Amino acid sequence: MANGMEPPELLAVATLTAYRDAFKAGIDAGRAHRFTIPYHFIPGYVIPILYMSIPHVRRPWLYRCRWLVVILVVGFNANLVRNTSSTNVALAYAAGLWGYWSIMHNLTMLVWSRPQSEAERVARRRREKQEPQPTGTTHSGSRSRDQATAPGSDTKQFEYYWQAFPVDGTFLERLEWAFDLYSTFRGAGWNWAVPNIPSPQRPEKPLSGELVKMDTIPLKTRTGYATYPTVRDFVRTKVMACVYAYVVLDVLKVLMMRDPWWILGPGHLLDQVPLPPYLDAIPTWFLGVSRSLMMLLGMHAAIVGLFSLHDLLQYYITSCVYPLRAELWRYSSVFGSLDLVLDRGLAGFWGACWHQTFRAPFAGPGTWLSSRAGHHLFPPRSSAAKAATAFFAFFQSGILHGCGSRTSLGPADPLYPMLFFLLSGAGILLQRAACVAFRAWIDPLPRRLRRAGNLAYVVLWLHFTSWPLAADLAHAGIWLLEPVPLSFVRALGFGQVDHALWRIDDDTTAHWRKGNHWWQSGLS
Repeated sequence: MANGMEPPELLAVATLTAYRDAFKAGIDAGRAHRFTIPYHFIPGYVIPILYMSIPHVRRPWLYRCRWLVVILVVGFNANLVRNTSSTNVALAYAAGLWGYWSIMHNLTMLVWSRPQSEAERVARRRREKQEPQPTGTTHSGSRSRDQATAPGSDTKQFEYYWQAFPVDGTFLERLEWAFDLYSTFRGAGWNWAVPNIPSPQRPEKPLSGELVKMDTIPLKTRTGYATYPTVRDFVRTKVMACVYAYVVLDVLKVLMMRDPWWILGPGHLLDQVPLPPYLDAIPTWFLGVSRSLMMLLGMHAAIVGLFSLHDLLQYYITSCVYPLRAELWRYSSVFGSLDLVLDRGLAGFWGACWHQTFRAPFAGPGTWLSSRAGHHLFPPRSSAAKAATAFFAFFQSGILHGCGSRTSLGPADPLYPMLFFLLSGAGILLQRAACVAFRAWIDPLPRRLRRAGNLAYVVLWLHFTSWPLAADLAHAGIWLLEPVPLSFVRALGFGQVDHALWRIDDDTTAHWRKGNHWWQSGLS
């Protein structure tokens, strides 16, 4: 490690080099493996899609074979999480996220639900006759604030209908349906879409192929997720989000590298490194608050930038294969409205305001319990069902981020993310219990005061319980990554010792590597 009296930026370089050298030594010794594309996507993505392309509705024996797919996915991905990483800091963490996300997503598709019997997507076909179309004001939609005939849709040339699994279609038709099923996070355009995003009303008669009520898609839902009325609005919003993320991450990276806490994380190693004078003079409580805010801002910027770029690529590139991906109603904002935090407290933060990317697989076990296995103990929409769904969501979130910690380069503890997310669930239960117990005193209070109380509770709870997640991310070495390829902040001279504009080194760049077998060769 670098000398404690040297600039923290040099400590960061030495720490990252040590992490990478240890990983490379593990590869040489056969203890570790590089995350390789496409190899590590085959069991958890390619094989399930191929299985889902084969009709099993009328073949019970084939439906039971889904357990073989589940066993393959769980076994392969558990091994991935155990010994796979990357010299690219972001890819190292993403390897663990992929490992568990693939498991819970396949459990959702193969165990908690029955897509070939239940799932339907919005499809379109050319109209045989030109018919008068609704203006978009006929149906109100219980979740909407503003209505419009689905932005980007062409209801004059096409009619939109709910398409179930094409059991009698060709293999390519079934493969395309299955690929579409597996290539969406929030289920936009499907009857199982997460409830917060703008979506059409679900079919009144499932599996009947009925027409989609396109005029029921709201421009903005009650939870604040908005779609875009024009291409210009969509592009401007997404591009500005990417610019925001780029600038914030560039500035935060330079600021974080001035504080050894972001480099080493709390613990005995940090104790051996004295704080720079400009940090030592800051009160401890203020330093803690500023670190919490920087972590939240960094995560927000990274998520907004990543998924905004994802939407742009989907709109301009994926739509060449899936024309419906070029319709604006399929895209919505990454985060919800802060009003939900003010009105519902911590439950509003996690259940609506924070991004809902993984909501469908998080809620899968709870939904299955209330609708199938344990519907007597957990009736749908009951308090017991909601509690079970919340527990599984936070528990799986802890596992997901813990797997990211496990595959990271640094010495992270996977139990820390679990502690953070379970504390978040406990915080929701505590706030609900307090609201019920003191309802007689709370209800008469002015709305502004109640909202201020919710905001204060969320801010204080997240600040005082975020330390496990903050410590884990720092120990994992997440903040050592270079988030932008060109650092204009450093080029302007705000770095400590390194003012280079180009930030991507050889260990960050993907290379084509040849494995022991042909299927293990790929980008890593």
